[in-house]
Amino acid sequence: MKTKKILIILLTMIMLTNSFAGINISSATNEKQILTIKEGTDYGTTIKEHNAPLRFVRTYYEGNGGIYPVYCLDKSLPGVAELPVKEYDIEVSDKITDLRLWRVIVNSYPYKNFLEMGCDTPSQAFVATKAVIDIILYNKNIEDYSAINSDGEVILRAMKTLIELSEDESIMPPSSKIDIIPTNEWQFEKLNNKLYIARTFTVDNDNLDGRYTVGLRGYIPTGTIITDLNNIQKTNFHKTENFKILIPSDKVNKKDTISISVQGDVTTYPIYKGVPINREYQPYLITGIRNELGQGEKEIEYEPIGGELIIIKKDAHTNERLSNVKFNVYDSNKKLIFENLKTDSNGEIIISNLLTGNYYVEETKAPDGYEIIEGLHDIRVIEGSTSKLIMNNSKKIVHEEEKHNIVVEIVENNTENNTITENEYHKQETNNNVENNTEINNTYIDKTNNNEVVNNTENNNFITNTNNNETENNKTQNTTTITDDNSKITENILNNKKLPKTGM
Repeated sequence: MKTKKILIILLTMIMLTNSFAGINISSATNEKQILTIKEGTDYGTTIKEHNAPLRFVRTYYEGNGGIYPVYCLDKSLPGVAELPVKEYDIEVSDKITDLRLWRVIVNSYPYKNFLEMGCDTPSQAFVATKAVIDIILYNKNIEDYSAINSDGEVILRAMKTLIELSEDESIMPPSSKIDIIPTNEWQFEKLNNKLYIARTFTVDNDNLDGRYTVGLRGYIPTGTIITDLNNIQKTNFHKTENFKILIPSDKVNKKDTISISVQGDVTTYPIYKGVPINREYQPYLITGIRNELGQGEKEIEYEPIGGELIIIKKDAHTNERLSNVKFNVYDSNKKLIFENLKTDSNGEIIISNLLTGNYYVEETKAPDGYEIIEGLHDIRVIEGSTSKLIMNNSKKIVHEEEKHNIVVEIVENNTENNTITENEYHKQETNNNVENNTEINNTYIDKTNNNEVVNNTENNNFITNTNNNETENNKTQNTTTITDDNSKITENILNNKKLPKTGM
């Protein structure tokens, strides 16, 4: 018989420990969750206060596959044990912030099974918890309580333990705040042939339960997305997963911030007040709730990274800036990455956040009345630098030679002002130590009537090939200047000239 009793107690412990899942109130709070309070077993009188016997009736609600006790909060109003009706509805309301009550609840039934409380039965655990809640609510003294029978003696010992725990300031509720932590810096990432700046984040809260959701607030650059580490777009993540924010690089033109928010269920074992639908009835303290809505928010700063390419379109003769001129831009493999870009009212196209490397620019539509500059024109972009491609268009002329100028400027921070030869330039580029300040001079050949004609560039540097009766005219002229901030600017000037009419 004794063995059978021990087995029943052990089975009860296992059932109590494993069946307690608790109610997730995090989403239900916004939906104003309704619970039905019911009258249960009458536990009779086991203890007394000031020699007056106290009667205890079990009150509870059912939810999430379990049965959870509730405790009276206002003795001046009738509860289910005093009313003709044996159940009524309450609405989950505000969270109770009294830390003494919270410490009592999380250290008693149902968060602890009755054996952990030093009791022999669930009924003893219920009575001890309810009595201590009354002591805290009404500032009573435990010394005024005494036992009526052996059950009462067990209950009284459990009550004293709960009183001590209620005053233990080392017992604090877990935080519901979810920290958002960057795991790296902003870096380039290509997704579906589009260039982004991307950053990875993790969340931190030891009590995060299951999953969390990521959102963005405030100003969000168009095309910004949230993904997992495999660049799969989603907003809901398991608590062990990291997430990424990807911002289209062409939308990052200045330093700015983006606000990231996360929400998820956090296991804090909060206790809530249950307000009766009929306000004439007793409100109750609700147990059995595991989670509340945890939240976190973080402002993250971002700014342009990589290099910047500026395409400038001007009139070759007046230097007037030309708008609405169309261009395509290709990467180092001559793969189209930007299509039909238009110069603005200042005659400029600005592309930020480009990876270090060579790019090709193609003019696809010239201004009305101007000749188009054909072909792909390469320019090198370096991280932390601004590369300028200045293209000067001449108006259409049926006679006289036309000149189209292409100027390349690469502005690097903290570089020395040196001029090197073309051979030195290529040698340094091979060694990945290129200073973009090359000066290259080529000449243009006019073979009219087989006579040698030399057309000098603006700096009058040229090369003559007398053995072949022809002269090569400079196609590219590079000049090096120093800006006010001692940054180096290199210009490559390409002159394309038409031959004059010869009648041949």
